[in-house]
Amino acid sequence: MDPQSNQPVNKEFLVYRRHPVNLLGPAAFTMLVVMLITIFVAIITTTDLLPMPDSLPYVILYVGVLVFLSISYFFMYWTFWYLDIWVVGEDKLIDSQLVTFFVHRRSELALRQVQDIRYTIPGTLATVFRFGDILIQSASKEGSFKLMSIKNPGDAVTKIGALVEAASKVKFQSSAAAMPIAPLGEKLVQEGLISPADLASALSEQAATGKRVGDILVERGLIKKSDLVTALSSQHRIPEIDISRYEIDKSAIKHISYEIAKKYTVVPVSHTNDGVLVAIAEPSELAMSEIRGTVSIPIDFVVADEDYIKEAIRGHYLPTDEGTYYSG
Repeated sequence: MDPQSNQPVNKEFLVYRRHPVNLLGPAAFTMLVVMLITIFVAIITTTDLLPMPDSLPYVILYVGVLVFLSISYFFMYWTFWYLDIWVVGEDKLIDSQLVTFFVHRRSELALRQVQDIRYTIPGTLATVFRFGDILIQSASKEGSFKLMSIKNPGDAVTKIGALVEAASKVKFQSSAAAMPIAPLGEKLVQEGLISPADLASALSEQAATGKRVGDILVERGLIKKSDLVTALSSQHRIPEIDISRYEIDKSAIKHISYEIAKKYTVVPVSHTNDGVLVAIAEPSELAMSEIRGTVSIPIDFVVADEDYIKEAIRGHYLPTDEGTYYSG
């Protein structure tokens, strides 16, 4: 694929780089330096400013170093331009950036977590050459992604939006139901977040107190809340979101009553193409099945931090001090 054409590598991927106009500055600077060097050489070889041929080796050395540095300067910019890419696949966006020659940064964003995509065309140069910046807002822990100086940003937004829409239609629950669900503790051990001894101790406390294993491990400081959310997402094979970054669609709240939201610690966050997306703190097949039984439209679930869900319930179901709420 030609990255500058913004065409898919194949039917599954889009690859983007900054517009080549970003190389005009370094290229112009390099050409200017080479031109000045050429003028300098012409002057000293046609005048008596330096004794020739005794000074010739020093002139050649000086000119060679300057030319090498100028070309290296352009090559450095070209390397950063070429290796800084954004790849949009069927289910995620990958931001691959060269921070220095020895440090490479890679970030990923699940397309199902995308909230908004918009672009701006900054300035006259961007208007003339038809490039702009694309901002992708998400509910993930990474926050927003910015694709800079993308050619034909309007077309790019349309193509990325289509992939986001397609990813949002994936039914994670159907695949999850077809596979056995491993216990949460085993998942955490497999991920190397806790040891078998930590798990055994937590299970003993669970048997004595009735607390959930995940809560026990968090209380003990063995895992973070974000680790717990990620583990639950992996365990039940449904996506996770950072609901603190998510702009909840108030019109979606009406689909789940306050009683159900409080009982199962869930909150509707947005509409999908044919239903509603619901964040849940403690997913289980029984809970998700019972929640689905209370509504007449399809529900897709995502895992989120329990505290943030409770805060969202208070904010959207209990808007006044008197405790009035939407009861469905």
